[in-house]
Amino acid sequence: MESAATLLRLDEPKLYRPRRPERSPFYAVLHHYFDRFTREYEHRYERTFGPLRGIVPKTVERFLDCGLPESGFARVRCGACGNEYFVAFSCKQRGFCPSCSAKRATLWAEFVREQVIRPVPHRHLVFALPKILRPSFRRRRRLLPKLTLCVWKALSAFLREDTGNDTLPAAIVSIQTAGKFLNWHPHLHVLAPAGAFRADGGFVHSIALDTGVLRGLFQANVLTLLLKERVISLGLV
Repeated sequence: MESAATLLRLDEPKLYRPRRPERSPFYAVLHHYFDRFTREYEHRYERTFGPLRGIVPKTVERFLDCGLPESGFARVRCGACGNEYFVAFSCKQRGFCPSCSAKRATLWAEFVREQVIRPVPHRHLVFALPKILRPSFRRRRRLLPKLTLCVWKALSAFLREDTGNDTLPAAIVSIQTAGKFLNWHPHLHVLAPAGAFRADGGFVHSIALDTGVLRGLFQANVLTLLLKERVISLGLV
């Protein structure tokens, strides 16, 4: 039997502990050097990486305010026990703020698992570009959504050929533009069922995944896109 002291500790309200983002090295680097970075960007980096996009300063500014009570907070109160505390506002940004990104990723994964995907086998696929083609998308970011379509057309064509032309493939495609060293490296992560669906809701499993055929379809779609957009010439193909 649990003691009264143990039960009392379990019933006590939890103490809110702020995460103190200003103490992290990442925050310190941006806080001390980002203004200098923006001043020197045109001279040192624009020729290689293109003009500094307007979203960059806005993203950093929001991150520097994230989790700081002086930048705004909410007062949270429990209607049952009356306990209350303050919670600093967050920037809710994806892919930049470590705290908000982790929370968004968890919520997104929960949403996909509970409301999007069916309980069938899935595959995680990654589509990448050769280094010679990557700069073509750095200053033409409007082409990135079309790069997603290149993946979808390749994957859906492959699955229909393997499971039947009357089946319905499905996939979630996510664009990533940075490599592990924060270099420009556009690539796409794909979560796709290992097969396709019939009109009656049944599932047709695609046992074999021929990466060579899938890669060839993707390459053809990408080269067709770049030729159509006049980014490359037939000589490169």
